[in-house]
Amino acid sequence: HEDLETEIKRKSLLERELRQALDAGEIRPVFQMQTDLITGDIMGFETLARWHHRQLGTISPAEFIPIAEDSGLIRELTYQIMTQAFQTAAKWYDMGFRGRVAVNLSPKLFGTQVDEFVNDCLFETNCPASAVEAEITETVVLASGQSALREIQALPELGITVALDDFGMGYSSPSYLQKFPVDKIKVDAAFVSKLPESGETRAIVSAIADLGHALGMRVTGEGAETDAHRQLLKACKVDYLQGYFDGPPLAERAATARLFPTLSAHRQMPR
Repeated sequence: HEDLETEIKRKSLLERELRQALDAGEIRPVFQMQTDLITGDIMGFETLARWHHRQLGTISPAEFIPIAEDSGLIRELTYQIMTQAFQTAAKWYDMGFRGRVAVNLSPKLFGTQVDEFVNDCLFETNCPASAVEAEITETVVLASGQSALREIQALPELGITVALDDFGMGYSSPSYLQKFPVDKIKVDAAFVSKLPESGETRAIVSAIADLGHALGMRVTGEGAETDAHRQLLKACKVDYLQGYFDGPPLAERAATARLFPTLSAHRQMPR
């Protein structure tokens, strides 16, 4: 009972503090690279939310995002992260980058015309739709049914690509890939972490990659932390890598420097 009371008190505290953080614009995006497993080129970035509280320290998204979803704050949180990410994507597009910046869309947003919400953010930030990718999970359809499916199908009509996140976990089924207008499958990090010691896992990841390719999709392995992960994902014919092997998620300035190293070096040269 004491543990439950402590958990409830912390959740209540974080909900209050999250409201204040959103009002103050304290939730910031960082960008995790997605690289081509053959060439090593940067193909895109996933936008992740970060919250550093002045007293409580860094609070994990795994803790504050469910609170945002349960308290009705997820739309405002997504709006703030998405508009910042779209501004960055538009800037990189103008600088010549033709990869995509991915944003996560919570299942709680569907059923509320999320496609119009995304389109409004694109218009507000003057961001090309071709610079953006929406990441969804299969729980979207389980939570919202056909209305969510219609909204997902509307996203490619805007010019946005769709990635199916955490594939292989939960209720994954090939039938989802027929329903969703999916351009990319993301293999869950739980599989990637087991690649070095599990032949069964390697067989599963290879099968996911083959399935994705047969349906005209690209496949990304999430949570790659070592060169062994990289090599095994490559052997499984996965297309892209995402994870700490390429480094931690970066603030916009550091990500820009990584994306345009020549430009960054030129700016740092003494005059």
